[in-house]
Amino acid sequence: MDILRKRKIFLDFDKLDSIQDNVFRYYIGISKQQFNQILQSTPNITRRHKKKAGTALATVLAKLHTGESTERLSAVFKTSRKTFEKTMSLVRQDLMAQFVPQHQGYNHLTRNDVIARCLSIPNTLFGNPEAPLSERRAIVILDGTYIYLQKSSNYYFQRKSYSLHKFRHLVKPFLVVCPDGHIIDIYGLYEATKSDATILSEIMRSQIDPFHWFFNKDDVLILDRGFRDSIEEVESCGYRTYMPASKDETEYQLTVLQANESRKVFMCRWVVETINGRLKSQFRQLRAQYFNLAAPHLLVEIKIAGALLNAFGVPLTDHYLVSEIIDQVRLRFGNQNRLSEYVLENNLNRRRAHFQSINAADLGGDEFPVLSNDDLIIYALGTYQVEQARNYYGEHIINGTYVIEIFKEPNLEYFTNVNLDCNNPWLLRGRIQSRHVSSRTYYVYILLERGLQGRDAILGHYCSCTVGKRTLGCRSHVMSIVWYLGWGRHQNHLSSPTQFLDTIIRHDVENEAYEEPDIEN
Repeated sequence: MDILRKRKIFLDFDKLDSIQDNVFRYYIGISKQQFNQILQSTPNITRRHKKKAGTALATVLAKLHTGESTERLSAVFKTSRKTFEKTMSLVRQDLMAQFVPQHQGYNHLTRNDVIARCLSIPNTLFGNPEAPLSERRAIVILDGTYIYLQKSSNYYFQRKSYSLHKFRHLVKPFLVVCPDGHIIDIYGLYEATKSDATILSEIMRSQIDPFHWFFNKDDVLILDRGFRDSIEEVESCGYRTYMPASKDETEYQLTVLQANESRKVFMCRWVVETINGRLKSQFRQLRAQYFNLAAPHLLVEIKIAGALLNAFGVPLTDHYLVSEIIDQVRLRFGNQNRLSEYVLENNLNRRRAHFQSINAADLGGDEFPVLSNDDLIIYALGTYQVEQARNYYGEHIINGTYVIEIFKEPNLEYFTNVNLDCNNPWLLRGRIQSRHVSSRTYYVYILLERGLQGRDAILGHYCSCTVGKRTLGCRSHVMSIVWYLGWGRHQNHLSSPTQFLDTIIRHDVENEAYEEPDIEN
């Protein structure tokens, strides 16, 4: 930005050919062709600003994309701050009147469009894909996000905008999203003190809200645990709801069924988190702390950003391994976790003498199966756990390899008698440090069959964490060991992520020798 000012470069967005593509995308975030599409679909801008329509539109897009201050942007556009703000205000009105309704809101698409945008996994898990298109369930994902504000001298607004969860002042937009990431509508803005459950309950109670004429009974709402207080009200309106389970007060782990049901929800809910991330990464203004003077047009800017994302963003698609993942879901969902039963009945978490520590490098090459990256994704039923595995590896690596433990009792007849179809099983255990709580360590157990190759050799897994009993995919704690033993240790170059950060924190202050500072240098 400063370089452009020093060189006295004026960006004339009415002469697009005079602007280099990289400079154009730096300020606007879209291509010249997409920029022209917005102008054509918003004739009010051209009618109002005549020959300066392109520059006028660029003021709003540049503000949203860069998040730069109005003062700096007005200098780049060679206009006064007052004129720049007035231009933005008029362009926002025109975009809200003509462009946004074409790409956001309940009138810009039909319920059948929402059904057609459903990806394979949510459609298989929660839909009825075998039914005709007109009879299929529409599936949507709901969630709120945060936009941060300054502290206000308006005490009423100050109380309403302060979040005890984030310890900051904020307001909450509320998103209704298709399974492919297309934003159906954005509600808001809501005060920080209002929960997601309360917001959804208000939508359900409103007889005039377009939500009710757009969706039909039996349509599916995928939610998170924050909506638990509104479930009864939503289901009374005839909609189906799916939400991750919460453990009982007397239990420290979810049951196998609860953990598997939760995993099904998480396999679909990541979409809305991705869209929230895209909004704040592509439109930097939304991730900055808003000045209170700018708060009145905050919702307008969020809706414009959502419409731009719908119009020009790349929709999410099925993973290339989606067929194999769906097959594994069908195969594993009803399975019992026999390994967890064995571990808990024999209290193996408290038994150290029964396990022998061994360096993972000393583990025979034919003992733990060699796995491909595709094998890891299919076993985890997604990519998230595989990506997290390398981060866990970075913390648990000692002298170049993992330290794991092998069960010393070779007789595991229990597993041959519970329909696991194994003849020569063996059991290993690892200890994984929680990434959230320093004082918490999880025990990970993996049961394998000698003589088998690939994923077939892994008979089961169990982790002592809250959802560690699930058979539908695995936790990142389990995947960290499977990833290293089955894939990582066979790679030529394997490094821990962001190792340079280990040198930032001072560890042993007492034993460090004091060095006289070099004043001359």
